[in-house]
Amino acid sequence: MPRSGILSVLDEACANIGNVTDKVFLAELDKNLQSHKHYTSRNLRQSDKTVKHDEFRITHYAGDVTYSVNGFMDKNRDTLFQDLKRLMYNSQSPLLKSIFPDGSKKVTEVNRRPPTAGYLFKNSMSTLVAQLASKEPHYIRCIKPNEEKSSTIFDLERVEHQVRYLGLLENVRVRRAGFAHRCSYDRFINRYKLICPDTWPNPRGGTPRDNCSKILRFAGLEEDCVYGKTKVFIRSPQTVFRLEELRSAKLPEVVVFLQKNTRGYLARKHYKQKKAVYYLMGVYKRYKLRSYIINVVESFRGVRQMPDLGKSVRWPAPPIVLAPFVAKLKQMHQRWRAATILARMPEHLRESLPEKLAAFVALNGKRERWGYSRSWKGDYLAQSEEPTYNPIKYRGSMLAMKSSHPYEKVLFSSFFQKFNRFNKSSLRVLVITDKYIAKLDANTFKLLKEPIPLQNVSRISVCPEPNGLFIIHVAENDIVGCLKNPKEEERVGELVGVLLAQYERMNVRPPTVIVSPALSVCLGGKTRAVRIFPADPTQQAVFKKNGNDIDLICHNMITV
Repeated sequence: MPRSGILSVLDEACANIGNVTDKVFLAELDKNLQSHKHYTSRNLRQSDKTVKHDEFRITHYAGDVTYSVNGFMDKNRDTLFQDLKRLMYNSQSPLLKSIFPDGSKKVTEVNRRPPTAGYLFKNSMSTLVAQLASKEPHYIRCIKPNEEKSSTIFDLERVEHQVRYLGLLENVRVRRAGFAHRCSYDRFINRYKLICPDTWPNPRGGTPRDNCSKILRFAGLEEDCVYGKTKVFIRSPQTVFRLEELRSAKLPEVVVFLQKNTRGYLARKHYKQKKAVYYLMGVYKRYKLRSYIINVVESFRGVRQMPDLGKSVRWPAPPIVLAPFVAKLKQMHQRWRAATILARMPEHLRESLPEKLAAFVALNGKRERWGYSRSWKGDYLAQSEEPTYNPIKYRGSMLAMKSSHPYEKVLFSSFFQKFNRFNKSSLRVLVITDKYIAKLDANTFKLLKEPIPLQNVSRISVCPEPNGLFIIHVAENDIVGCLKNPKEEERVGELVGVLLAQYERMNVRPPTVIVSPALSVCLGGKTRAVRIFPADPTQQAVFKKNGNDIDLICHNMITV
């Protein structure tokens, strides 16, 4: 907002650079206050000869006051800058140091412009107003008998003017009137009873006068009141205003109280209605449930002796309200059938059932032979049945890897012929744990690279034929290889089942399984096709580079 006050204009004029004189300040006042009804000057009113060219006049509540602008600018400025005070304060003379105590201020305040007299006056007035607002002021009115400061002259017109603008007549009239407010006890209690806890919502015994006294005593206003036979008399209007303020502050609580009780009544009514409805619904549901359970029991009587354990039994049509319950019953029956069937299975078929089920879902109908009829061992290299290597050395290496890369269990391990992005083919060990996939050296069983977390696997690609080829797709360098074992067992189906079953245990989305004769692999960020060529049963599987493609020369596994 633009500065329009006299002190603001004065501070702005003092802050300007250049030859700013008192007359320039007067011209700025005329420019900013020319439309103000309490301000005038000779420039604004040429006909008023009582105001000189270097003066302006302000109409105060006590009368007109004329001010001369001569010296306004000089008196408003503080020409003693902070750096001079600091210079004097740092003097070796104790006297100079005591005269300028302001010189002890921080160096950051040296370059600041000293505050003007107008700025200090406004701040002191703001502080005074704040103090008056927080206190109860008592005013002393002084009346001047004359303008000559004489003890023997009484100027009647001047005295009447002072009495009028000081408002003494109004004060006398109010004092003469005595108690400014009066009210009957019943009306007073009905209006202000919410102020006192003893009278809200209704007075708890006592006469109207006693209840009125409780309200005023609680509000701390009893000293300003007098009790009559039928009315209460209040001396000052401030007491009435205070009562109204207390009442207004309590009104929101009254509104909340009424809302609370109304909503509580409606909620209780609604609750009772719903409770009755749910009771009737419960009685009816129990009746329908008993009838339906009797039908189910009759329908499934003797299913334990049936060959399919009740799979062919048709369930009775359930009521609509029992549909969720019947779905749970069917689920319970299916689990009972599954548990009964599993209990009849041999132990060697049950031990790898989750993995075989996962492989069945992924490979059934796509890959003719995937090893479901044989026993799955998982960690083959830890078995003494695998010849041509040292299982003790393998177990020791796995224990060492467990300390550096923790895991709980090895799910699958086998030798495989690996092909890398440098077109090199070598024999490696593939290890799948419950946390990651690792590649080990085939002779020392040492970890070659950082293990690949299972979460990084996006797809698994295999061929329809049982030739041992598998591709595990991860980022820019997939794992492509051909599983090898002395027994010529088809273990690709087991590898797929082990991975998918572990993802199900981890409650994460499993990778996609692709079964196709035309496969591709990404090595070093480049996509390359993998072609398969048959080989003599006595020949070992081998990878060869063929241009941008990869050729795998291998034969199908004998044991599936």
